[in-house]
Amino acid sequence: MGRARERFEEMNWSVEERDGDIIILADDPRGWSNFNMDIDVKVHIPARFKIDMETNHGDIWVGDLEGELSMLTSHGDVELGNISSRRMWVKSSHGDIAGKALRAGVIELETSHADL
Repeated sequence: MGRARERFEEMNWSVEERDGDIIILADDPRGWSNFNMDIDVKVHIPARFKIDMETNHGDIWVGDLEGELSMLTSHGDVELGNISSRRMWVKSSHGDIAGKALRAGVIELETSHADL
């Protein structure tokens, strides 16, 4: 746990608001290849919110939400709660996509090597 905490604290984190958007970035310092650890990032947002998210080697969980949804992940599962949107786009390579109740004018779900 101590080594994982050290690595977490060495990461370059930035959180900023840009034109009404919340941008959260986490960059690994050089030399981190082959270091095995999990980091959970929990972000609380309003029930009405637009999400445009991208992650690499990470799972995404979204609870109940009203708003446009655009998500891209590689090597991660996506789990969605009750989602109501004009447009929903979710793509995962090597990760399952599951949803409780998805309602949208356009729904695009895509995965390779996994289940919908």
